[in-house]
Amino acid sequence: MKFKINIVYKLIGYLVIVSLLPLFIFAAISYDVVRDTIFDLTSKSSVQQINNQREYLQQQVVQQIDNLAGRIAGNESINAILAKAIDPADSGSGTYDELASQEEIRISLTLYSNLKGIVSIDLITPNGHRYYVGDTLSISPVSEKTRNAILQAALADPNAVHWLGIVDNLNTESPTKKVLSAVKVFSRYIAAKQSTITTGMLIVNYSPDTLYEHFSQVDLGQNSSFQILDADGRMIYTVDKSRIGQMASQELLQHLQSNIGSGLMEFNGLESLVSKVKLEKESWSVIGIVPKETLLEPVHRLAQILMMLIVFSFIVIALASQFFRRTMVVPVQAISNGFQRLYDKNILSVQHLPVPKTNDEIGELVVWFNTFLDMNTMRLRYEQDLIESQYKFSSIFNQAPMPLALVRIETGEFVDVNDFWLEQFGFRREEVIGKTSIELNMWLDPDDRKTVINLINRTQVVNRFEIKQKTCDGRILICQISGRPLRFQDQTHFIFAPVDITRQRRAEIELNEMNQSLESRVLSRTEQLQKSNRELNQAMETLSLAQGELVRSEKLAALGSLVAGVAHEINTPVGIIVTSASVLNDATIAIDKSLGDGVIRKSQVLDYIKVALESSRLIIANADRAAHLIQSFKQVAVDQTSEQRRVFDLKEFLNELITSLNPSLKKSKIKIEVKQTDRIIQLDSYPGLLAQVLTNLTMNSLTHAFVGKSQGNIFIEIKLVNDMVTIDFNDDGSGIPEDILGKIFDPFFTTRRGQGGTGLGLNIVFNIINKQFGGTISAENKPQGGALFRINIPRITRELTEKEYINGNLTS
Repeated sequence: MKFKINIVYKLIGYLVIVSLLPLFIFAAISYDVVRDTIFDLTSKSSVQQINNQREYLQQQVVQQIDNLAGRIAGNESINAILAKAIDPADSGSGTYDELASQEEIRISLTLYSNLKGIVSIDLITPNGHRYYVGDTLSISPVSEKTRNAILQAALADPNAVHWLGIVDNLNTESPTKKVLSAVKVFSRYIAAKQSTITTGMLIVNYSPDTLYEHFSQVDLGQNSSFQILDADGRMIYTVDKSRIGQMASQELLQHLQSNIGSGLMEFNGLESLVSKVKLEKESWSVIGIVPKETLLEPVHRLAQILMMLIVFSFIVIALASQFFRRTMVVPVQAISNGFQRLYDKNILSVQHLPVPKTNDEIGELVVWFNTFLDMNTMRLRYEQDLIESQYKFSSIFNQAPMPLALVRIETGEFVDVNDFWLEQFGFRREEVIGKTSIELNMWLDPDDRKTVINLINRTQVVNRFEIKQKTCDGRILICQISGRPLRFQDQTHFIFAPVDITRQRRAEIELNEMNQSLESRVLSRTEQLQKSNRELNQAMETLSLAQGELVRSEKLAALGSLVAGVAHEINTPVGIIVTSASVLNDATIAIDKSLGDGVIRKSQVLDYIKVALESSRLIIANADRAAHLIQSFKQVAVDQTSEQRRVFDLKEFLNELITSLNPSLKKSKIKIEVKQTDRIIQLDSYPGLLAQVLTNLTMNSLTHAFVGKSQGNIFIEIKLVNDMVTIDFNDDGSGIPEDILGKIFDPFFTTRRGQGGTGLGLNIVFNIINKQFGGTISAENKPQGGALFRINIPRITRELTEKEYINGNLTS
C-alpha cells in the first residue's frame, strides 16, 4: 500500500513540474520568439503554397496542353489533310477531310481525357480552311487579319507552343466567352522546292472555369488575395469570377513592373506579405498577398491556448490521484491473478489476457505475459522441429550406402550402426550396441586402434586411414576408415565409415604379381609369343575386373568421407539448437519459480524475453542451416549413386557439389569459386558421372597441388559455345611436373604410391569424359602457376545403357 501512495505523489509532482512551471516560464520569456518563429513558418508556408499552385498550373495545364498539341502535330494523317487543304491544285478538300481531321483530334484527346477543361480545338490553314472540334456544332468565322495576327505571334515565339493568355473566344457561338488559348504552328518540308512551308496552326482553347474550380480552394488566410496574371496583365484567376479576363489593379501591375521580389510591403493600406513566382516559359505570374496580421493570428490563439492549458492542468492534477488508482492498481491486480492462475494450471490451457487500450507499462506488462505464453509455445514447436531434424539425421545414417558406426568417444562403446555395417561385419545389432570394438575382437592389430585414437586426439579428424579388422566369422577385412566428431545429447560421439577395400588391395597385389610374371616371361620366353599373348589377354580381363572393383571401392570410400564430413557439418547447428533449447528451458523454469514465489520483477521478465528471443533466433537459424546441409547432401548423394539422366542447371549443380565437399576444403583451407561467363547453362546429362569427374579433380588438387601450402584457391569456369560446354578446372597450386604431364591419365600412375594413392582417379576422369560423355579433356600448366584441366562435353549427352553407365569407364 505504501508503494501505491509513493507512486501517486510522484505523479502529482511530475505533473506540476512538466505542466504548470513550463507554461509560466514559456508565457513569460518566449512570446517574442514564438511570434517571430510563427511568422517565419507561416510566411514559408504561404510562399510554398504559391509555388505549389505554380507547379500545378505548369504541369497540369500548360505542360499537358503542350503535349496534346505535340501529339496532334505529330499525326501524319492530320498533316496530310492540312497539306492537301493548302494545295491549290487539289480542290477535293471538303467535308470528308474535315470529318477525318476532327476524328483524329478526338483520338488524340482520348489520351488526355483527364484534362477536362478543353473547350475546343481549331485547325486553321493559311488559306482559311478550318477544322473544329469543340463544345458547339456551329462556329463563327475568323477574319484573315485575326488569323494572320495569331500566326505571326506564334511564329515569333521560340517556344514550340505559343500561349496567347486569356482572350476572347474566337468562336462567338460558344457559351465560354473567355478562354486560355495555346497556338501550335504546323509546317511541312517540300522536297521539290527544298523549303519548309506553313501548313496551318492548331489553337487549343482551355476554360478558365476549370482553373477557378481548383484555385478557389486555395486558402492563404483571412483577408488574403490570390491571383494569376498572363503576360499582358490580364487576370487568369481571381476570387471575383466576374473579373477574370480583365486587367489587374494598377498598384499590382506597378509592383510587377518594379521587379521587386517577394517580401513584406505596403499593399492596400496594410503591411502584407507579397509572394510572386513566374512560370518557366510563359510570362505568367502567380501572386499571393497575405496581411501580416493574418500570418500572426496563431500567436493570439497561442496565448488563449496557454491560459486554457493552465486551467486544465489544475483540473488534471486534482483528478490525477483517483485516475491513477483506477488505471494502475486494478490492472496490476488482474495481471497478478493471471500469473497465479498460470502457476496453478497447465500452460497450454492458459489463454491470452486482453491487452488494455492504454499505451503504458501496464499494457506492456500484459503484452509480456502474452509473449511469455507464446515463447513457451514456440519452445514446444522448436523441440518438435529438433526431433524431426534428429529423425532426418537418423534416416541418412541408416540408409547411407556404406558402413557407418556411431561411437561414444569417452568409452569407445557403439551407440548405433547401420545395416550396411552389420552386413559387412556379420554381427547382429544387439551384439554390437553398448559394446566396444575390443570386446567384439575386431582389431587384428591393436596398434591400429591406438593410432586412430591418437589421430582423433590430435586432429579430431580421421581421413581414409587403412586398417585391418575382423568380422564376426573371423574373416580379415582391409578397411579404409574415415571419421568426424559429432556432439549429440550433450556427449561427444564419433561417426566412422570403415569402407571395405580388401578386393582393391588384393587386386593391386595380383596386378603387381602379374606384371612381374609378364616381364619375366617376355625376357625368358620370347619364342612363346603367341602363348604369352593369350595369357596377357586373360590377365587384362582380370585387370579390368580388378579395376572395376577398385573404382567401386574408391566411390564408396569417397562417399564415406562425404557422409562423415556432412555429419560433422550438421553437428555444429544441431549442437547449437540443443544448447539454445536447454538455455531457454532453464530460463523458463527460473521465471516459473519466481512466479510461484510471487516475487516476479519487471527486470526478470525482460531478461527472460531477451533470453527467449535470442534462443529462438539461434534455434531457427541453425535448424535452417542443418536443413540446407541435409538437402545439399541428399541431392549430391542421389546424383552420385543414381543412374538417372536429368536436365539440370550446371552452376547450381556445382554449388551443391561444393557444399558436399566443404568438410575436406575447410580442413585444408582451400576455397572453390565457380565462374559463369554466359547465360544459364542447362545440361541434359548424367549428374552422377559429372560429380565423380569433378570430385576426383578436386581430390587430386587437394592431394598434389597444395603440398606445403596453408591455403589456396580452385577456380571452375564454365561457358557454352555452339552447344558444347567448356569446363576449365584450374588451381593456383604448384602445377604438374613437365616430365609426368603426359602420363597423368594413365591407369595406376601415381606419385603417392604407398601413401593412399591408387593411380585411378584421373584415369577414371579421362574415361568418363571420352567414353560416357563423348568429350575431351586436356591438362597443362598455367604461366602464372598452377594446373589447368580443360573439359569439353556436349550439352546433351547421348543415352547410355546401364552397362555403359556402370562399366564404360573401365574399358580402354
